[in-house]
Amino acid sequence: MNTPLNKFDPEELNDWILAVEKSFGIEFAEGEIMATTADELHAAIMAKLPEWSDNSCTSQQAFYKLRQALRTVSSHHDIRPSTALSMIFPKQERHAAVRQLEHELGVSVHLLKPPDWLVTCLFLCLPASPLLLFFSGPLFVTVLFSAIGGLYFAQSLGRQLSVSTVGDLTNRLCQEHYQAFRRKPGTVNRQEVDMICRQWFTKDIAV
Repeated sequence: MNTPLNKFDPEELNDWILAVEKSFGIEFAEGEIMATTADELHAAIMAKLPEWSDNSCTSQQAFYKLRQALRTVSSHHDIRPSTALSMIFPKQERHAAVRQLEHELGVSVHLLKPPDWLVTCLFLCLPASPLLLFFSGPLFVTVLFSAIGGLYFAQSLGRQLSVSTVGDLTNRLCQEHYQAFRRKPGTVNRQEVDMICRQWFTKDIAV
């Protein structure tokens, strides 16, 4: 991870840092991060973590809490890390069930998304729409706002699962809501956080 930070998209990097702050319960003051490489950024995050260490396993704690919540939204009670989420969330009832799950957990799970092909088509309409100015201004406006509105409604109404198994969802919860799933809030398992941060950065930024 010794890659210069200027190799990455600044907006994506800033969003990632904000997500890290929220998950691990830390906060950087404006201008506090002086890192120039991914390794230095990682070191700054590790140095900012709470001093209280507890080597308990957050993923295990998150799984037990998730399993308990899933049993309130589904009649499928034999829930294991390998259990397919499609068995717990029938497509016809997914929106209501996911809302109930988020209420039980107290966090957003970002479990549903629109089909990838639909998002791709709508995104392609955005850069292509200016070409319509050469033919018709009203048509350009119609296509542009249709694409933007389509993206909004696609995200709101999507029913495709963004992860496949209970284990996948557990890992996401540990990554995005680490402190919320610690049995002892305000503590961290430093070895665990080190691994989560590296994998998270690689998946979301260093692609």
